[in-house]
Order: sequence, then structure tokens, then C-alpha cells
Amino acid sequence: MRHCLPTAALIAIVLFPLTTRADQASAEATLKEKGLKKVSTFFTLPGESELKKAMRDVVRHKRLAFKEAKALRAEEKKVDAIKRFRIQSLQQRRQLNALLGREKNIKKYNRMVTAFNEVGDRIRLLDAQLDGNKALKAARGKLNVAREAYIEELLKLRRLYDTTKEKYADLAVDNDVKAAIAEVSKAAGKPHQLGPTRSFLRNDVVLKKVEDTVLSEKINLQADENGVMFVSAVFDGKYTQLLAVSTSSSMVYLPHDVAKKLGLDPPADAPTVTLELADGRLVDAKLVKIKELRVGKFIVKDVECGVMPEGFSKGHPALGQSFLRNFNYRIDSDAATLTMTKIDTD
Repeated sequence: MRHCLPTAALIAIVLFPLTTRADQASAEATLKEKGLKKVSTFFTLPGESELKKAMRDVVRHKRLAFKEAKALRAEEKKVDAIKRFRIQSLQQRRQLNALLGREKNIKKYNRMVTAFNEVGDRIRLLDAQLDGNKALKAARGKLNVAREAYIEELLKLRRLYDTTKEKYADLAVDNDVKAAIAEVSKAAGKPHQLGPTRSFLRNDVVLKKVEDTVLSEKINLQADENGVMFVSAVFDGKYTQLLAVSTSSSMVYLPHDVAKKLGLDPPADAPTVTLELADGRLVDAKLVKIKELRVGKFIVKDVECGVMPEGFSKGHPALGQSFLRNFNYRIDSDAATLTMTKIDTD
């Protein structure tokens, strides 16, 4: 005897999978309209894939910045060698000039005059090298561009991460999204969920580590009646002192009385260095090391510092390149600010 199912039951059996597929398709369409894409059992935003590309871009810009920093250091070493040779030549010319006034032998005097003139010619050539050092200027320019590009990419990366995370937070309380994901999970027979994925969230830790290698700050300057710009500096975490910002000075230098007040009175056996001041004068100073020098947020340890002879009262205490060369810096005279940026290359 043949048994037959009622017509209504047959229709229900046929239509059930069709209805399920239609509900699933409708749910997936809803999620797509919300900007979500199915990846395994997650529904993710485009920001996740965009972040991966942005991470690669940041790494590329960071490598370029490090490459340009290395190139600049190489050019700075060349310039430092020229400056040292120039100072030696200036000292030699000064010694020859002193000897000329005491020499009585005409032949020796003439030889010394010739040597004096040759040294003068050498100094002029060295000055021309320093004034027209296009390689150094180009290296500084390239590093500034590379650093700025790296920082900008890093800021874009942070904005992308934060924006994507905020969108996920909004979608998490969207009832249409909740219902659609529930429908897809039911149809698939396994749970699906809204992003962010774990790999996306891990990027926050990586991003914070990268951000910690970049520090930037705009620091207010004080100008005196002659337009000299001063910045407040802290020595060894204890002493505060205004320093004239002197980008042309090879190192930090201090009058003797200021150095003594800051606990930097040089010992008798401290090495002597010849410093060329911003106005071109040469001064024999004693070399000391500042254990820690801070300007704004920025700290440099073991900073070379020249201490002027006792009684030398001319010139301000100055912040020179032994501190400044560690940073990318820009002085805005109109706004009276010093903007400093450091990228950790360790």
C-alpha cells in the first residue's frame, strides 16, 4: 500500500531550504550594506586590510628615515673634520703671528711670512668648503623630508586604526547587524561574529611601540632685546638655566660662573677644546660632560660642554650641536618656538 504525504507537507519540505537560503542571502546583503565582508567566521571592515598596507608603508618610511639619518651623520663627520682642521689652522696662524713680532732673522722672518700666508689661504679654502657644503645641506633636507613623511604615515596609521575600531563599536550595537549575523550563523551551523579580529587588535600594541619611538614637542622660547632666543634647560634633573639657542655652535658652552652654579666646575686636568663662538671668536674652553640635559620632554645623556675660562664674561650660555644634533628641529622666530622631533634609531 503506497503512503502519500499531504500536499501541504511536501510544499513545506521543498520551501524550507529555499526560505533558509533566502534569509541567509538577505542577512549577508544587510551586512554588505553596512560595509562588512565575510572573512572565515568574521565579518570585517575594509579598515582591517587597509591597516596591513598602511603598516607596510610605515615600515618603508621608517627605513628611509634611518637611511637618511645615517647619510647625514656621515656628512656631519666630514664637516666636523673640516672644522677641526680649520681651528688647528687658526691656532697655527695665531702662533705664527706671535712669532713674527719677535723674529729678527730676515730669512726666517720671510719663511714665516710665507707660512703665515699659506695658512691664511688654507683657512679661506676651508671656509669656502663649509659655506658651500651642498652635500650637508642636501643630507639635512632629505632627512627632514623623510622624518616628516614617516611621522605623517604614522599619524595616518593611528587615525585609521582608531576610526575602524570606532566603527566596530557602532556596529556592535546595531540591531540589524546582530540579527543578520545570527541568521548567517544559524544557516551555516556554526557561530559567526562581528570583527575586529584578534590580529587587528594586536596591531594596537605594535602601533603603540612604534609611536613610543617618536617624540615631538613645540617649546616656547624667550627673546631678549637683541633678538637672541633662549630656551629653558634642566641640568642633571636639578638645575634650571636659560640657554641661547645657537645652531652654529659645535657644542653646549657655559661661562665659568654659570658652570660652577650648575655643578660643572671643570677639574684642573679637564681637556682643553678650542670653541668657535657664534660671532666667529675662538675661545679655549675646558671640556666637561653633562650627565643629563633636558629641554622640554627631550633628554640627552653625556652631553659635551665647553666651560669658558674664568673672567670670560662675553657671550651667553648656549645650547649647541652636542645637544641639538640628536633631533630634527625647527626654529620659528616669529612665533618664538622651537619644534623638536626625535625618532629613536636604536
